[in-house]
Amino acid sequence: MKFMLLVLIWNSLGEKDVVGEAPAPTSWGNGIDSAGDYAEERKQSLDIEASWRFGSTQNLTENDRLLNKTYTEKKVALLNDGYYNETRFRPSALFLTNSYSNPPSDDVYKILRRLPKGALLHSHFTATQDIATYPQLLLSLENCQICEKGDNYQLRYFNDGVETLDSDYTCRECPTPLDSNYTNELVNLRAHLTMYDGNDYNSKSVQMIWNHFESKFGPTRSAKHTWHVWKAMLNSSLAMMVEDNIQYVEYRTGYGDLTDRNGTKVPYEQVLKYMQSQIDDYRKRFPNFYGVNLILTKSRVNLTNDKLKSDLQSANKYYKESELVRGFDLVGYEETGRTLKSLLPVFFQFRNETKSDMPFVFHAGETLWTGFNVDQNVLDAVLLGTKRIGHGYSLDAHPYVLELVRKQGVGIELNPISNQVLALVDDIRNHRNKRVMDVTHKPGLLTENPFKFSVNSDDCLIFGSKPMTDDMYMMVMAMTAKDSDLRVVKRMAYDSIETSLLTTTEKKKVAAIFEKEWDRVVQVLIEELRH
Repeated sequence: MKFMLLVLIWNSLGEKDVVGEAPAPTSWGNGIDSAGDYAEERKQSLDIEASWRFGSTQNLTENDRLLNKTYTEKKVALLNDGYYNETRFRPSALFLTNSYSNPPSDDVYKILRRLPKGALLHSHFTATQDIATYPQLLLSLENCQICEKGDNYQLRYFNDGVETLDSDYTCRECPTPLDSNYTNELVNLRAHLTMYDGNDYNSKSVQMIWNHFESKFGPTRSAKHTWHVWKAMLNSSLAMMVEDNIQYVEYRTGYGDLTDRNGTKVPYEQVLKYMQSQIDDYRKRFPNFYGVNLILTKSRVNLTNDKLKSDLQSANKYYKESELVRGFDLVGYEETGRTLKSLLPVFFQFRNETKSDMPFVFHAGETLWTGFNVDQNVLDAVLLGTKRIGHGYSLDAHPYVLELVRKQGVGIELNPISNQVLALVDDIRNHRNKRVMDVTHKPGLLTENPFKFSVNSDDCLIFGSKPMTDDMYMMVMAMTAKDSDLRVVKRMAYDSIETSLLTTTEKKKVAAIFEKEWDRVVQVLIEELRH
């Protein structure tokens, strides 16, 4: 009987009533009482959301708009393809599965690779190298030896008798390209330097992955303090910056005296002078490159108050003596290292006694935890006056801290590939900083100032990425809306310059270099697209 009643009701309905446009209700309860009003309200809502997103206020030139048409079409086509064929959407897979030897070949990546990128603000010097050429460079340097003891693998470059190793170490000379074992040694070295070591990082915990990650600094732990090796590392890294069309860099780096191959001390003041000479040389040779400055770092792991006090004093000494030194940071695994809160007495004492204006640029919030001292590092970083926050992955769990970040103009350093490889996010579309980017221009509680971001690679050697291109690609493809365009790329460059530790005059110079290079590359790309 019930079934017959349903059939009668169904038959009494017209086709339009069933599958066509639904009759407008008398009222939705929010003042919308017609299909036209609904469509208008829906459009306005989407427009407001779009106006809040990162990049929405950036202006484009006429040439920019010409290139932007092609760029946007290519990007939307890629995203549509990924939507229906998700296995082909690269940002959803672990970056390590997309081998460094097989970078994206699509037009969006090619355009991003060639465009100038502004400033690289979060990159650790000893891991800012090219995975394709750096192992060969290390093997080619004078006095190179490979020394092993169990799982401990190190490169050494001292003359005989300068440094005595544990008798359990077995050492051998590094091979040349003419030696039969060269290829095997090269593959072995690359596995020790990078995450391309045969491990399945999809199946490991954050702590285990961090242990593997930190072991990648081991092979050059002694070598990076050897003068001729350090000089080769610097020149190799600077060449990467130019190749990736980066205008300015702030390396995070340890500091202290080096040693030459004979065991003679090389004072850090001499190291800084040499670095400045190389920067000056690169400026002359490459007009689109402004230079490099340093953020001096010490590890927060096993850090004592007395050690931090000494570290701050020595960093401040170099800050006062050299224009290259621009700030100070604590690095290392946050979940096992000292929190900023636990170190407050030392920071207070340092500021009160020295009256130093040396900026802090803290790593903070590189964690999945919420409500712990580790994620609250973001609050203490802001209260201590940090100029930028490295990673800031836990920022979205602290909405009032975000308001302070906005008010104080604190830059947020995005590191999407690093965050994925180190297991904070499996699919970059789920990156938590994406939600902050989506409300960049939403009026805040304390100010209407927008959030400011930079995109960075963190440790490109270890991850097998470019210094900026790969992270920029992941950001635009997975952390912005489908219809976002070149305004995001251009705004990211300007934000990176604005949140750098450069002076106002220096920022204007870098911005001018960026704009000239941007206009040049855009013109070249437009002409190529016409043919």
